[in-house]
Amino acid sequence: PQSVGVLGGRPRGARWFYGAQKDGSRIFGLDPHTVQTAPGRQTARVNGQASSVVELSDDYLRSCHTTCPEMFPLCKMDPSIALGFYCRTRADLNHVLNSM
Repeated sequence: PQSVGVLGGRPRGARWFYGAQKDGSRIFGLDPHTVQTAPGRQTARVNGQASSVVELSDDYLRSCHTTCPEMFPLCKMDPSIALGFYCRTRADLNHVLNSM
């Protein structure tokens, strides 16, 4: 559950892969070199304390998605990859480590 995708692709053609077709023959990727503005931040009260939170507006969320995902044949992907995980807590990290 902590996986955020795989970074890989082909020489001079890196992609961030976030999913695959059901049969595993093709994977879905986005170009990580596409730059966009970071989401806004605002101060909010969380558990009675002031905290900085990220504003994920509808416009921002639409900018993070594509209507045309790139699809790559898995058999043509370079074997050099980086796995991405997001572990919010020590328990998340332990879950990832125990799963490998």
